[in-house]
Amino acid sequence: MALPSEVFRARLRELRRAKEWTQQQLADMLTDAGVKLDATAVTRLEGGTRGVALDEVVAIAAALGVSPLHMIVPLHNDDLLNVDPQFSTDAVTARAWMRGQQPLRKTDDDKWFYSQTPYNDWDAVEVGTAYRFESLKDYLAVRQQLDCQRMRKLVTDGIFSWSRSKGPGHVEHYDAATDTWIEGEASDVQVYDEATGTGSTRKEDQE
Repeated sequence: MALPSEVFRARLRELRRAKEWTQQQLADMLTDAGVKLDATAVTRLEGGTRGVALDEVVAIAAALGVSPLHMIVPLHNDDLLNVDPQFSTDAVTARAWMRGQQPLRKTDDDKWFYSQTPYNDWDAVEVGTAYRFESLKDYLAVRQQLDCQRMRKLVTDGIFSWSRSKGPGHVEHYDAATDTWIEGEASDVQVYDEATGTGSTRKEDQE
């Protein structure tokens, strides 16, 4: 588990090195952008001996060419983020919350959450409309439809195979040409979960 500031420090160091920038080069870029952070300040930020202001997080993310979101939330989906000293959540949930897609806690008032998002915030409005979601149930229903559409496109483009389990030893494979499911033999398949609209690979036992 890590606090957003701890994730930020690690990501700052990682991204700077990936770009093969020295701390001075990053400081120079920030100075050119009007941000008063010298190389010593960058060193202290990376080492955790200096706090970081929200304005600095945004400016540094811009200089590095990444989203601020991906500097304060772990990249690995299973990692936990300490939102505050009393509450932590997985990285996927934290990202969805920060994007305005869904409330942080199950006990949060979802109607209030969505009412605070702008009408043109496309992560929080129904696709093809200008209407904000009014509840988490609305968002999850539309997300499932979009996941299904993306899966179909990947299959149509020949990038992905799509199969669903019909019991032990039995699977159906999606045929993009005919838009139908065809019975096939069990093997290592991409199994479609109709409840969630997503796929996962697993070994199906032969009868």
